[in-house]
Amino acid sequence: MPQDEVDISSAARLLDQLNDPQVRAARLAEIKAAIDAGTYETEDKLEAALDKLLTDIRQEGL
Repeated sequence: MPQDEVDISSAARLLDQLNDPQVRAARLAEIKAAIDAGTYETEDKLEAALDKLLTDIRQEGL
């Protein structure tokens, strides 16, 4: 008699971990500590903020 099988990918397992309240709480605490320490900014975030600022300046100048 054939048996059904379920194969859970590593991506699915990772998503399941992200939904774990303990993992989310730990990540939130990590982010909060980085913000409090002033180290949360990344190159990508600073570049996005600068792009938005320049766009706003250009729009006001028109």
